[in-house]
Order: sequence, then C-alpha cells, then structure tokens
Amino acid sequence: MSTPSASGTGKVRTERRPVCGVCGAPSARVRYANMTDRLFSAGGQWNMVECANPDCGVLWLDPAPVAEDLPLLYSHYYTHEGEPPRRRSRLNELFRRAEGAYLAEQYGYGEVRGTALARLQAALMYLRPSRRAALDFDVFYLRAQPGARLLEIGCGSGAMLRRMQDRGWQVEGVDFDPQAVAQAKGLGLQVRMGDTLKMSLPAATYDAVVMSHVIEHVPDARALLSECTRLLRPGGRIVIVTPNVKAISHWLFGRHWRGLEPPRHLQLFAGAPLRRLCQDAGLEIETSRCTARSARGIFAASAELMLAGRRRSIQGLVPVISVGAALWQLLEFAVLTFAPGLGDEIVCIGRKPGP
Repeated sequence: MSTPSASGTGKVRTERRPVCGVCGAPSARVRYANMTDRLFSAGGQWNMVECANPDCGVLWLDPAPVAEDLPLLYSHYYTHEGEPPRRRSRLNELFRRAEGAYLAEQYGYGEVRGTALARLQAALMYLRPSRRAALDFDVFYLRAQPGARLLEIGCGSGAMLRRMQDRGWQVEGVDFDPQAVAQAKGLGLQVRMGDTLKMSLPAATYDAVVMSHVIEHVPDARALLSECTRLLRPGGRIVIVTPNVKAISHWLFGRHWRGLEPPRHLQLFAGAPLRRLCQDAGLEIETSRCTARSARGIFAASAELMLAGRRRSIQGLVPVISVGAALWQLLEFAVLTFAPGLGDEIVCIGRKPGP
C-alpha cells in the first residue's frame, strides 16, 4: 500500500518493506526512528529497520519511497557538482608522477612501468595510504583493458566516467537524474537517462559494470545484480562500492552517521550479505574487503550532523573537525590491519564465469 509523504521536492509516496531483500527475514526492530533528511532537504520522517537474521545485518527503510518517486529526492544532490580544480605546485607535480607510477605498476595504466624508478615512485604511495586508496577507487579497482567496454550505473555528472575514457576504456553511463545526465552529456559522454532494469540493453555487451555508492539507492538490488550479470561478457567484472553498515564510524556516530542518508539510502549492507547477493546473481567473488578511503569525509560530515543538533552554530568547530577527521582516517587504516571488516566502505568485485 502506498501513501503520500511530504517532500521538499514534491509528494513522495511510500510503501511498506516488511522483509529483508537479501535473506527474506523480517525486521527485528526499528534501529532508527523518525529520521529526517538533513543533507538535501527531502521531506518526511523515515524509519530504518534491522534484519532479524543475525548473520545478515542489513538495514533498510520501512516504509520506503516508491520507485517511481525516487527522482524527486535528487533535485539538489551532490552529483550535480563538477570537479574542483587541482592546485599545481612542484610538490604536487612530484606526487602526481608518483601517482602515475603507482597506477602503471599496480593496474597497467600508462606506458612507463617496470623500471627501477617507476617501482620506487610507486612504492612512495604506500606511505600515503589515503591517497593510494583514492587512486584504487579512481580506476574502479580495474586493470587496464584498452578498448574494453565499461558501463557505469549511477554515473552522476560523469567525472569518473570521463577519466576511465581517458585511460582507454569505451565508456557508457546510466543515471535517472536529468540534471546529472545533462552534465555528463555536456562532457561528450554517452549517457542514458532512466532505470537500467527497463532499458533492455543487449546481453553480454560489457567487460566491466561499475557502481559507486549506487546499490544502496536501488529498490531491488537483487534484480539489478542479475541484470548486471546478464550484461557482462563471460569473464567480465562488476565492481560495487557501498557504505559498510558495520563500519566503526557507524558505531561511533549512530543515527548521525553520514552513511545512513535517509531517504535516499534504501538499504545498507555488510560484506557477507552483499557477497550473498552477488553469488545469487551468478557471480564469482574475486574481492570483498573494506577500505578507509572515505573515512575522513564520513567522519567530518557525521560530526557536523551530530554537533548541528546540539549547537546553534558549529562554524568555529570546523577546523577542529577537520583535524579530527584526518586523524580518524589514519586510525581507521590502522584498525583495518587487524579488524578488516570495520572500514567505512565495502569494495566487492564479482566475475561472471567464463574464459
């Protein structure tokens, strides 16, 4: 049953979601009640419930927005923003060369690799774990495949898609946000607007399908993963990056954790249920791990959300939050060495069986 709910961008209808979309168990309890959108001004109050299956742990919205009304929640979303300019200096140029060497050695991007100098420059990135994690993400954890076809679902304004095109991939994108699609097309990218499940794209077309912070926004993650498997060529890979519901920062901030983001985040996964969904879709799991790549930004945003509810102004605390966020990210990288499941993001890479 659907009922209207007020939204800052129009009327959003909702529907009950009484069972877990991964294991089918009912919700055990309401984890967070009467949550509001404190980020992008969608209206309404939202409950996030927790799966009763202790081996699952998925959180989801119940009630949740109906699929047809989801675009109403994205009129002010961050995917409309362009990339900030990068500062240039001699030091930045030195690091840029080290970054290029790392991508060449680790993933095969670029022509200069295998030399002693390239290996030394690449090794420098291991002294900067946050930047190294950002570089891994920047290529979607994929080795170079010149001329191979890549589909990004939820491509936003197309910034990452364009970078992959510059690295030799034949790229396409999908997004249901018309403003983001317009920006991506303005970059000369081939991007479709709408729901991937309704596009009837040809089977066995792509060598890689990538989704960065998308699957938590999708009403039927199981159906989407099955469609991605159909779209992949044998041997092709799907890359999924999503918030980790078991992140240590979630434990720290609770209902103020940035990863919750009601009402756009319809469900949140831990590593095990996400792997299960991928396997149910016919994929072999190549990689499933957590990363602290986003820990700095998550900490800062979560701290601001928490403090904003207790103070009239947090402007004077912004420098303190910034320093705390940087230290937190270093701590999280350290924690991952002995508790690998506590990072802010899950990176799951599945492979379609075949040659």
